[in-house]
Amino acid sequence: MFIFTLSIPGEEHLIIQTSAYQYIKQRKTFSGIRTNKNFDMSTTYFKIDSTDEGGYPQVECDCVPIMQLISPWKLHKENFCSLEFTLKKKTVLTDLLSTTAGPYIDLLISEKFKNAICQCNIMSHQYFKAVVNSPKGPQPYFFLHLCQPNLVDFIDYQTSIFFETEWGFYKCPILINSYEHYLSLKSNANTVSFGIEIERLAMTENFDRSIDMFYILQFDNSIYISERMKKIIEENKITGIKFLDEITI
Repeated sequence: MFIFTLSIPGEEHLIIQTSAYQYIKQRKTFSGIRTNKNFDMSTTYFKIDSTDEGGYPQVECDCVPIMQLISPWKLHKENFCSLEFTLKKKTVLTDLLSTTAGPYIDLLISEKFKNAICQCNIMSHQYFKAVVNSPKGPQPYFFLHLCQPNLVDFIDYQTSIFFETEWGFYKCPILINSYEHYLSLKSNANTVSFGIEIERLAMTENFDRSIDMFYILQFDNSIYISERMKKIIEENKITGIKFLDEITI
Protein backbone atom coordinates (compact mmCIF):
# COMPACT_ATOMS: atom_id res chain seq x y z
CA MET A 1 0.00 0.00 0.00
CA PHE A 2 1.31 3.44 -0.97
CA ILE A 3 0.34 7.04 -0.14
CA PHE A 4 0.42 9.63 -2.94
CA THR A 5 -0.38 13.34 -3.09
CA LEU A 6 -2.10 14.36 -6.33
CA SER A 7 -2.51 17.93 -7.48
CA ILE A 8 -5.69 18.41 -9.54
CA PRO A 9 -6.59 21.73 -11.19
CA GLY A 10 -9.42 23.42 -9.27
CA GLU A 11 -9.07 21.04 -6.34
CA GLU A 12 -7.01 20.95 -3.17
CA HIS A 13 -4.20 18.44 -2.92
CA LEU A 14 -5.71 14.99 -2.63
CA ILE A 15 -4.09 12.41 -0.39
CA ILE A 16 -4.71 8.91 -1.67
CA GLN A 17 -3.79 5.67 0.06
CA THR A 18 -3.85 3.10 -2.68
CA SER A 19 -2.10 0.32 -4.56
CA ALA A 20 0.18 1.09 -7.51
CA TYR A 21 -2.54 -0.21 -9.85
CA GLN A 22 -5.22 2.10 -8.40
CA TYR A 23 -2.82 5.05 -8.42
CA ILE A 24 -2.05 4.72 -12.12
CA LYS A 25 -5.74 4.22 -12.91
CA GLN A 26 -6.57 7.44 -11.05
CA ARG A 27 -3.70 9.31 -12.71
CA LYS A 28 -5.04 8.34 -16.13
CA THR A 29 -8.50 9.59 -15.19
CA PHE A 30 -7.15 12.92 -13.92
CA SER A 31 -4.94 13.45 -16.97
CA GLY A 32 -7.81 12.89 -19.39
CA ILE A 33 -6.56 9.53 -20.67
CA ARG A 34 -9.47 7.20 -21.35
CA THR A 35 -9.43 3.46 -21.44
CA ASN A 36 -10.91 1.72 -24.48
CA LYS A 37 -14.50 0.94 -23.49
CA ASN A 38 -14.97 -1.21 -26.60
CA PHE A 39 -11.88 -3.28 -25.76
CA ASP A 40 -12.42 -7.03 -26.24
CA MET A 41 -12.05 -8.56 -22.77
CA SER A 42 -13.39 -11.99 -23.65
CA THR A 43 -10.27 -14.21 -23.57
CA THR A 44 -9.10 -15.79 -20.32
CA TYR A 45 -5.40 -16.49 -19.79
CA PHE A 46 -3.37 -17.95 -16.93
CA LYS A 47 0.19 -17.28 -15.85
CA ILE A 48 2.26 -20.44 -15.43
CA ASP A 49 5.39 -21.47 -13.56
CA SER A 50 7.31 -24.65 -12.74
CA THR A 51 6.60 -26.50 -9.50
CA ASP A 52 10.35 -27.06 -8.90
CA GLU A 53 9.72 -30.50 -7.41
CA GLY A 54 12.65 -31.38 -5.18
CA GLY A 55 14.32 -27.97 -5.44
CA TYR A 56 15.16 -25.09 -7.75
CA PRO A 57 16.60 -25.44 -10.30
CA GLN A 58 15.80 -29.09 -10.96
CA VAL A 59 18.65 -29.51 -13.46
CA GLU A 60 22.18 -28.31 -13.96
CA CYS A 61 23.17 -27.19 -17.45
CA ASP A 62 26.11 -29.14 -18.91
CA CYS A 63 26.46 -26.84 -21.94
CA VAL A 64 26.56 -23.28 -20.56
CA PRO A 65 28.65 -21.77 -23.43
CA ILE A 66 26.10 -23.02 -25.97
CA MET A 67 23.12 -21.81 -23.93
CA GLN A 68 24.65 -18.34 -23.81
CA LEU A 69 24.33 -18.18 -27.61
CA ILE A 70 20.54 -18.54 -27.51
CA SER A 71 19.15 -15.03 -27.89
CA PRO A 72 15.66 -14.04 -26.68
CA TRP A 73 15.55 -11.54 -29.57
CA LYS A 74 15.70 -13.98 -32.49
CA LEU A 75 15.07 -17.47 -33.77
CA HIS A 76 18.10 -19.54 -34.73
CA LYS A 77 18.99 -21.82 -37.60
CA GLU A 78 17.55 -25.32 -37.62
CA ASN A 79 19.69 -27.77 -35.63
CA PHE A 80 21.47 -24.75 -34.13
CA CYS A 81 22.47 -26.79 -31.11
CA SER A 82 21.87 -29.90 -29.04
CA LEU A 83 21.66 -29.39 -25.29
CA GLU A 84 22.51 -31.49 -22.26
CA PHE A 85 21.41 -31.23 -18.62
CA THR A 86 21.79 -33.29 -15.45
CA LEU A 87 19.01 -33.87 -12.97
CA LYS A 88 20.09 -32.62 -9.54
CA LYS A 89 20.02 -34.85 -6.47
CA LYS A 90 16.69 -34.98 -4.61
CA THR A 91 14.84 -33.38 -7.52
CA VAL A 92 12.07 -35.14 -9.45
CA LEU A 93 11.91 -35.71 -13.20
CA THR A 94 8.79 -33.85 -14.40
CA ASP A 95 7.39 -32.87 -17.80
CA LEU A 96 8.47 -29.27 -17.15
CA LEU A 97 11.90 -28.88 -15.54
CA SER A 98 13.20 -25.65 -14.03
CA THR A 99 16.62 -24.42 -15.12
CA THR A 100 18.60 -21.21 -14.77
CA ALA A 101 20.31 -21.66 -18.14
CA GLY A 102 19.41 -19.82 -21.34
CA PRO A 103 16.76 -17.10 -21.78
CA TYR A 104 14.74 -16.94 -18.56
CA ILE A 105 11.39 -17.46 -20.25
CA ASP A 106 12.28 -20.57 -22.30
CA LEU A 107 11.07 -23.99 -21.18
CA LEU A 108 12.76 -27.39 -20.78
CA ILE A 109 10.00 -29.90 -21.54
CA SER A 110 9.41 -33.59 -22.10
CA GLU A 111 8.24 -35.10 -25.37
CA LYS A 112 4.84 -35.64 -23.74
CA PHE A 113 4.56 -31.91 -22.99
CA LYS A 114 5.78 -31.05 -26.50
CA ASN A 115 3.05 -33.23 -28.03
CA ALA A 116 0.44 -31.42 -25.93
CA ILE A 117 1.79 -28.03 -27.02
CA CYS A 118 1.59 -29.12 -30.66
CA GLN A 119 -2.19 -29.17 -30.27
CA CYS A 120 -2.09 -25.43 -29.50
CA ASN A 121 -1.42 -22.21 -31.34
CA ILE A 122 1.58 -20.60 -29.63
CA MET A 123 3.70 -17.55 -30.40
CA SER A 124 6.72 -17.74 -32.72
CA HIS A 125 9.03 -20.47 -31.40
CA GLN A 126 11.42 -23.31 -32.09
CA TYR A 127 12.58 -26.49 -30.35
CA PHE A 128 16.13 -27.60 -29.59
CA LYS A 129 16.75 -31.26 -28.83
CA ALA A 130 18.00 -31.88 -25.30
CA VAL A 131 19.07 -34.75 -23.07
CA VAL A 132 18.52 -34.85 -19.31
CA ASN A 133 20.85 -37.26 -17.54
CA SER A 134 19.04 -38.93 -14.65
CA PRO A 135 19.49 -41.97 -12.38
CA LYS A 136 17.28 -43.81 -14.88
CA GLY A 137 19.65 -42.92 -17.71
CA PRO A 138 19.53 -40.24 -20.44
CA GLN A 139 16.02 -38.88 -21.00
CA PRO A 140 14.98 -37.15 -24.25
CA TYR A 141 13.74 -33.58 -23.69
CA PHE A 142 13.22 -30.41 -25.72
CA PHE A 143 14.16 -26.81 -25.06
CA LEU A 144 11.27 -24.60 -26.16
CA HIS A 145 12.59 -21.22 -27.34
CA LEU A 146 9.90 -18.53 -27.49
CA CYS A 147 10.65 -15.44 -29.56
CA GLN A 148 8.33 -12.76 -30.94
CA PRO A 149 9.59 -9.28 -29.96
CA ASN A 150 6.97 -7.47 -32.03
CA LEU A 151 4.23 -8.41 -29.55
CA VAL A 152 5.01 -5.08 -27.84
CA ASP A 153 3.18 -3.48 -30.78
CA PHE A 154 -0.07 -5.05 -29.54
CA ILE A 155 0.09 -3.79 -25.95
CA ASP A 156 -2.68 -1.38 -25.02
CA TYR A 157 -0.40 1.13 -23.31
CA GLN A 158 -3.28 3.34 -22.20
CA THR A 159 -4.90 0.52 -20.22
CA SER A 160 -1.89 -1.52 -19.07
CA ILE A 161 -0.35 -0.73 -15.67
CA PHE A 162 3.43 -0.26 -15.49
CA PHE A 163 5.93 0.31 -12.70
CA GLU A 164 9.56 1.37 -12.66
CA THR A 165 12.22 -0.93 -11.21
CA GLU A 166 15.72 -0.35 -9.92
CA TRP A 167 18.04 -3.33 -10.20
CA GLY A 168 14.90 -5.44 -10.72
CA PHE A 169 13.14 -4.23 -7.56
CA TYR A 170 9.91 -2.22 -7.46
CA LYS A 171 10.50 1.55 -7.28
CA CYS A 172 7.33 3.44 -8.27
CA PRO A 173 4.37 3.44 -10.70
CA ILE A 174 4.98 4.99 -14.10
CA LEU A 175 2.96 5.97 -17.15
CA ILE A 176 4.09 4.53 -20.50
CA ASN A 177 2.40 5.86 -23.64
CA SER A 178 4.10 3.64 -26.24
CA TYR A 179 7.07 1.38 -26.83
CA GLU A 180 8.92 4.37 -28.29
CA HIS A 181 8.22 6.24 -25.05
CA TYR A 182 9.76 3.35 -23.10
CA LEU A 183 12.87 3.36 -25.31
CA SER A 184 13.21 7.12 -24.81
CA LEU A 185 12.99 6.78 -21.02
CA LYS A 186 15.51 3.95 -21.05
CA SER A 187 18.02 5.87 -23.19
CA ASN A 188 17.71 8.95 -20.96
CA ALA A 189 17.99 7.04 -17.69
CA ASN A 190 21.81 7.01 -17.79
CA THR A 191 21.88 3.98 -15.52
CA VAL A 192 21.74 0.23 -16.12
CA SER A 193 19.63 -0.16 -12.98
CA PHE A 194 16.57 1.34 -14.71
CA GLY A 195 13.80 -0.98 -15.78
CA ILE A 196 10.05 -1.12 -16.39
CA GLU A 197 7.69 -4.02 -15.75
CA ILE A 198 3.97 -4.67 -16.16
CA GLU A 199 1.65 -5.00 -13.19
CA ARG A 200 -1.45 -5.48 -15.31
CA LEU A 201 -1.34 -6.38 -19.01
CA ALA A 202 -3.90 -5.27 -21.59
CA MET A 203 -3.69 -5.94 -25.32
CA THR A 204 -5.27 -4.07 -28.21
CA GLU A 205 -8.12 -5.41 -30.31
CA ASN A 206 -5.57 -6.28 -33.02
CA PHE A 207 -3.88 -8.86 -30.81
CA ASP A 208 -4.57 -12.40 -32.02
CA ARG A 209 -6.53 -13.94 -29.15
CA SER A 210 -6.38 -17.37 -30.77
CA ILE A 211 -2.77 -17.55 -29.50
CA ASP A 212 -2.64 -20.11 -26.70
CA MET A 213 0.80 -19.22 -25.29
CA PHE A 214 2.76 -15.96 -25.33
CA TYR A 215 4.87 -13.59 -23.30
CA ILE A 216 6.03 -9.99 -23.64
CA LEU A 217 9.82 -9.96 -23.84
CA GLN A 218 10.63 -6.42 -22.79
CA PHE A 219 8.28 -5.90 -19.86
CA ASP A 220 7.18 -9.19 -18.37
CA ASN A 221 8.73 -12.44 -17.18
CA SER A 222 5.38 -14.20 -17.19
CA ILE A 223 4.19 -16.79 -19.69
CA TYR A 224 0.47 -16.60 -20.43
CA ILE A 225 -1.55 -19.60 -21.61
CA SER A 226 -5.15 -19.73 -22.73
CA GLU A 227 -7.94 -21.55 -20.94
CA ARG A 228 -8.01 -24.00 -23.88
CA MET A 229 -4.33 -24.81 -23.45
CA LYS A 230 -4.76 -25.16 -19.69
CA LYS A 231 -7.42 -27.78 -20.34
CA ILE A 232 -5.13 -29.67 -22.76
CA ILE A 233 -2.31 -29.65 -20.17
CA GLU A 234 -4.64 -30.99 -17.49
CA GLU A 235 -6.12 -33.65 -19.77
CA ASN A 236 -2.62 -34.88 -20.65
CA LYS A 237 -1.62 -34.89 -16.96
CA ILE A 238 1.47 -32.78 -17.57
CA THR A 239 3.62 -32.64 -14.44
CA GLY A 240 5.88 -29.91 -13.08
CA ILE A 241 3.60 -27.01 -14.04
CA LYS A 242 1.38 -24.79 -11.91
CA PHE A 243 -1.22 -22.20 -12.86
CA LEU A 244 -1.00 -18.79 -11.22
CA ASP A 245 -3.04 -15.64 -11.80
CA GLU A 246 -6.11 -15.79 -14.04
CA ILE A 247 -6.51 -12.68 -16.17
CA THR A 248 -8.80 -11.53 -18.95
CA ILE A 249 -7.15 -10.00 -22.01
